[in-house]
Amino acid sequence: MESNFRYFSEPVLLNANSQTTSKNNNVKFHQHPGPELILIREGFCQIEVNGKTIEGGKGSLIIIPGNMEHNHLNLSEKNTRTYCWFTLSALQMFTVPLVMKIEEDSWIIKWMDDLVKLNQEGSHVLNQLGGGILISILQLLKQLEKPTEKENAKNFILNEAIGFIENDLSKKISVNDLAKMTCLSASQFAAVFKKEVGAGPIAFQQQLRMNLAIELLKDPYIRIAEVALQCGYDNANFFSRLFRKSYNCSPIEWRKQNNVLK
Repeated sequence: MESNFRYFSEPVLLNANSQTTSKNNNVKFHQHPGPELILIREGFCQIEVNGKTIEGGKGSLIIIPGNMEHNHLNLSEKNTRTYCWFTLSALQMFTVPLVMKIEEDSWIIKWMDDLVKLNQEGSHVLNQLGGGILISILQLLKQLEKPTEKENAKNFILNEAIGFIENDLSKKISVNDLAKMTCLSASQFAAVFKKEVGAGPIAFQQQLRMNLAIELLKDPYIRIAEVALQCGYDNANFFSRLFRKSYNCSPIEWRKQNNVLK
């Protein structure tokens, strides 16, 4: 497999930070002069970059090459990420967007936390030590770049399940049905899905349904009952309770707050 890395001189860290945001507190399209590393610490997100949609949950490290426009969509109630970006003249530069799974005890997590601390201490310390830590991170990422057969199988399982859920949000699903698609037991599938995505299959579908509800509510001519049906809920009152739980207001109140009027 051709490597997604190219070799240059020592990297120069430009910024490192950690941020916690709520659902739908999204980042608009932007770009950086060099690669960006985004470590998802909590929640689930989607990033649109280079005509593709990348998804990541807790423990995912999303790598965006330099000068590529991308956004960041937060899909969970609480989303925490640690990120950094650095100059184009990096020791190892990524040429395509990537998602890697990082174990909880990985040195990469510790090193990214160290970069955030250095950034808080000031530019002099950042310039002095940041490049060395970045080299360590990038060298370790290169070792992890080639996925194992087990990881490929796991990614296939998740992509199949996520695609099935996203294909028709009005459809009722069960963990048993999804597990049958992947030849895993219901408990095994649920554990893998939650570990990788950051939410169980049913909770993940509900997150997507609530996102769809917001889009439908922007049309003042779609009745609340119809919004509920398109989101997979036969009972409009039950839908409204779930909506309030997600957004702290009813669908009608959301329309009033956002001036969605006939």
